[in-house]
Amino acid sequence: MNDARAPRCPSIAGGVADAKDRNGAYVDDQAEGLEAMGEALRPLGFEVWLALDGETGLALARERQPDVILLDVMMPGIDGYEVCRRLKADEETRLVPVVFLTGLDSREARLKGLDAARPTSSISRSTSSSSR
Repeated sequence: MNDARAPRCPSIAGGVADAKDRNGAYVDDQAEGLEAMGEALRPLGFEVWLALDGETGLALARERQPDVILLDVMMPGIDGYEVCRRLKADEETRLVPVVFLTGLDSREARLKGLDAARPTSSISRSTSSSSR
């Protein structure tokens, strides 16, 4: 049954929505993980950009503006949490969704990821000492 009223929403597996013209960045210090993720997403129509470290991932995100960033947590140098903090603090990349990929399963690791993904804000209140 073809229902023209059915919502057309993006899906990583294709389906109703077409993944064509979607792109993503995958940041992982393990080459095997990079290759596997690229092999899994390319047949679905994704263009996948790969980075072996956090600094390269940040530069890639700023330059290419991916639709999503898949991010390993445990990397040498700047870890995935710090990469995410920097992405969310940068006006150019703050709205790009980040998905953490990790073997860590502790509550602390999950909370740290949520904290890193929290958007930063530069909202300030105008206060005047004369108004008090």
